[in-house]
Amino acid sequence: MLPTTLSQREIEPTSSFPSVSAYFDEDYLVKSLRRTSVLNGHDGPVNALRWNKKGTLLASGSNDKKIKIWQNGTNNLLHSLEDDNLANIFSVEFLPGSNDNVILSGGDDKLLHINHIENNVSNTISVDAIVRRICSLESEPNSCWLATEDGHLRQIDTRINEVNILMSLPESSAIIKTMAVCAERPFIMALGLDEAEVPLYDRRIPSRPFLKLKPGDSHTYEHKTNHVEFSKNGQELIVNQLGGSIVIFDTQRGKNPQTLDDAYKLLEDPAEFEMIHRNNLPFEELRHPRSHILVEKNYLKGYDYYGELMATTKIRDLRFLSVLHSNRATCLNERLYPGDWWHSIKECVKALKLHQGNSKAIWRMGQAAVGMENYDLAYKCCEVFKKRFPNDESISKIEKQLEQRSELSSRAARIRYDIMDYKERYLGSYNKNNTNIRNANFFGSNDQYIVGGSDCGSMIIWSRATGGILGMWKSTLKNANICEPHPELLKIAASGEDPHIRMFECCFEEKPKRDEEEDNDGPYEDPYKYLKEYSSQRTINLVPVYVEPEVEQRQGRGRRRRFTKKDSSNLFAEAISQYFQSKVFDG
Repeated sequence: MLPTTLSQREIEPTSSFPSVSAYFDEDYLVKSLRRTSVLNGHDGPVNALRWNKKGTLLASGSNDKKIKIWQNGTNNLLHSLEDDNLANIFSVEFLPGSNDNVILSGGDDKLLHINHIENNVSNTISVDAIVRRICSLESEPNSCWLATEDGHLRQIDTRINEVNILMSLPESSAIIKTMAVCAERPFIMALGLDEAEVPLYDRRIPSRPFLKLKPGDSHTYEHKTNHVEFSKNGQELIVNQLGGSIVIFDTQRGKNPQTLDDAYKLLEDPAEFEMIHRNNLPFEELRHPRSHILVEKNYLKGYDYYGELMATTKIRDLRFLSVLHSNRATCLNERLYPGDWWHSIKECVKALKLHQGNSKAIWRMGQAAVGMENYDLAYKCCEVFKKRFPNDESISKIEKQLEQRSELSSRAARIRYDIMDYKERYLGSYNKNNTNIRNANFFGSNDQYIVGGSDCGSMIIWSRATGGILGMWKSTLKNANICEPHPELLKIAASGEDPHIRMFECCFEEKPKRDEEEDNDGPYEDPYKYLKEYSSQRTINLVPVYVEPEVEQRQGRGRRRRFTKKDSSNLFAEAISQYFQSKVFDG
């Protein structure tokens, strides 16, 4: 029998070696990211970035019809392939098993280009459709797969240039915009379509998807899928949506969040519960800054504030944690971006699972249900609220809203067990512009971060531990479309609607030396302030059509507290500092 450690390496190769997080504070390293260089050489927007497996080479493709190979993401340009591509390039990929000598590319010219770098020889394969994404696997070095806009998924044998149509979507279905192949489970493929639903296929049985992924409320507004990518262990899929959010799905059967099922079960009569009152809720000093944040209407900042408290608290007081989740729902109900109603219901479900006596969780769930036009759930929330909290008359506001809608049919989110809902959602990235190349990726040694671009021209990194923004960097003057993490290091290549590629690396100098673009590419001291200002300047209406323009700010539960005009960013920092210093959290 093999020794235990050796057998684990054979069975689970990714679990044998300790990650960088075992030795370093990765949060600190990520926050130290700075733009260290700008790669200049393209004459148009850079639509595609791809590292080789070792991370020693970076390939870029652009609207200037050129492919460039850079040494280790530096200004050392090794190769420029300029003559072969006939139109905008959307995807580049190093062919496995070629010793990084063959690079594949595709785009608007409806061709797959196979470029032999060293001897400057190339050939093309006609696919009769715009190529959006090229994927390959180390375990199958002679094959690649193409996502094309004609609804066909093609498999190419690069040894003989043979093209096979692996699967075809029905004519009534959407076109394929992007795709991903799972390295850990190489027969599993995810397709990004011109719609919200993301089907997962086993390419050995390509006739139908074995799993469908879609946000639980996406029937209420239109989404399109820009980008899909599997995690290192193959058990999660990140999806970036045009018009929607960055969401993460669990690709394992049986892991589907049953939000509506759970909601109705939690609204049944509990055996016993104690109502949460303001005077019996602990840690007022930590909940206090929330009011300042909401008075400023900086709901994203408030949402992240509660997430950080939940992630860092050591005392697991169920009342406190339940209120943090329902307060997150408050932020979502006030922010009112597409998808926030459904996300709010999910937060309320989490709150009620922790404590049935949280009246605010039921109230906010009813409010969100009205916003989604799920009147069946809203009526149920009102009924249960009056029964559990008979002395609280604040529910009458939701009842009046329901009376005004008595003649309308309920547009309930259907409980469908054949479609899996998301398990995580990340706020702050704008993705409303008409682009098909915006991506978001897992980042970090254990995929514990998410990195993505935004319409506001910034690169954003989220912490999965808190669900909030860890940092935000200015990466382009226009849209930040591509954020491509290095395969081994905490390093990111970023590009957008300009001809430059920006490299971000860990930098421990107090004042890192940069060139004349320093002001444009530094990290924001307060990303929430910038995002709030940016959202106020946008002309696109971020509120879906089914949301009423007038949103109540407060439910009248108690008198509004008077606050001094103290900067809420300082309050946030002070509260977190108090949090770590307070003896009550020694636990």
